[in-house]
Amino acid sequence: DGKTTDFAGLLSIIEKTEGIERIRFLTSHPKDFSSKLIKTATLSKKICRHFHLPLQSGSNRILESMNRGYTRDSYLKLIREIKTAMPEASITTDFIVGYPGESEKDFLDTLDMARRVSFDSAYTFKYSARAGTAAAELKNSVSKDTMKSRLERLNKLITETVEKQNACYAGKDVKILIEGYNGKNNKLMGRTDSFKQVFVEGDRKLIGQFADVHITEALRWTLHGNLIK
Repeated sequence: DGKTTDFAGLLSIIEKTEGIERIRFLTSHPKDFSSKLIKTATLSKKICRHFHLPLQSGSNRILESMNRGYTRDSYLKLIREIKTAMPEASITTDFIVGYPGESEKDFLDTLDMARRVSFDSAYTFKYSARAGTAAAELKNSVSKDTMKSRLERLNKLITETVEKQNACYAGKDVKILIEGYNGKNNKLMGRTDSFKQVFVEGDRKLIGQFADVHITEALRWTLHGNLIK
């Protein structure tokens, strides 16, 4: 009809489309994740309760150097707003360690944010210069050994957090969309709307369908259960 809308409005339009049962979107820039979007997701019966919000660093100084457009406090405020509206929502993120000029204090701020938010998962990377970017011109590069050590420390914390988050699913009943078959463990693999990976035994004819599952085992990175018949 020629009218324009924002992302939240687009999601509302998709919500009304028959035949679509789940709506999942990934990698929202934290500064663009609005209160309107949170309200839209909260009221929706189709939008998945999983939001990927790349933090990159927990240091205000590094965030400013990255030109991210948000601070530690504004990021935490956003997480609180999401969790208040949707307590069951899972939050995943991205981290970069070893950005030029990153001090030990800057890195400790990153660890602090990881603890505060308790992410459900995180993609973690060592900084790598890209030609043509402003960051590539920065001095005070972090040594490879320091980057390696910081990445290991961050990954250890993330692993502990994910393990705790997954443990909350043990004994619960969840709805999954069965996406495929895993030949390594001879099980079907599906996802909850919170993006948790679930393995169950069952017929491959179920691929592409929704199924209710009782979670019997919560491992560090995956959940295992039985189909509820």
